[in-house]
Formats: sequence, structure tokens, C-alpha cells
Amino acid sequence: MKIWIGEYGRLVVMVCLGTCLLVFLRGAFLNQMRERISIGDAPVKSDRPSISYGSVPILKGLDKNGKALALKIPAGAKFSPLYTEDMIQVQAVDEKDGDITDQIQVYVVGEKAVKERLTGNLDTSGKKRHYILSYEVTNSSGFWTGKRISVLITESGGKG
Repeated sequence: MKIWIGEYGRLVVMVCLGTCLLVFLRGAFLNQMRERISIGDAPVKSDRPSISYGSVPILKGLDKNGKALALKIPAGAKFSPLYTEDMIQVQAVDEKDGDITDQIQVYVVGEKAVKERLTGNLDTSGKKRHYILSYEVTNSSGFWTGKRISVLITESGGKG
């Protein structure tokens, strides 16, 4: 029993001393950090310049009263994806880059959400069909935005 207490007693003393040392160092470290960082309502002073990451571009002309457009186009009529109902031009603007309308990419979203890039006018020939068009634009900072509209090709025609 005496040997057991001697062996394990040293181990217990070492563990206690190690724990005390860690608690002391942790407290000293936290106090040092509190002195460096302003906590509360006081502003933090820094010598570093502030960094602005920019903002996402804005797509205009793709909604009406806050709702996505749902257009009805008569079969055979010409439909340019960059001009919507009543010939309103789709535009993209960015806070930093200005007018970036020429960078808008238009995609036809097909089955299983597969996107195919639309490079010309939408095919309105033939019978009644429904398209989902996805408009996307990226600014020089790499931020992008996108909106979708619905286009229904009707046999008789009309606006929606």
C-alpha cells in the first residue's frame, strides 16, 4: 500500500500542478486579450484600412409590382429575351461597374433544372409551350445575381 501511494501520489501532484499552470496561463492570456480588444460600446481602433467587398448587381425589368414576370407570347411572334412585356428593356446595373447590361446571360431552364444558354431569340414557332428563362449577371468583383421569368407560347396570343 505504501508503494502504491508513493507512486500514484507523485502522479496526482504532477496532474494538479499541470492543471494549475494551465489555468494561470489561460487567465493571463485572457487578461492580455481584454486589454488589446475593446469590449462594449467603445469603438475598436485599427490602423488597417477598411475593406469594402462591393455589392451584387441588380437586374431590372424582370418583375412587375415585385412579382416575377409571366409573359404570354403568340405563336410565331418574335421574342427577344432582353426586351420583355411592352418592350421594356432588361437591364443590369452595378454600384461599382455601372451599366453591365451587355454581360447578362440568358438560359432556358429545361427538365430537371438543366440550363441551356439562349444566344438569340426564343423559338416561338409551332404549338403551345412553356419556358422558364433564367437571367444571370456577374460584376467585376465576382458577385452575381439571377432572376427567372415564365414565358408561355400561346396558340392565340396575348399579354400576361
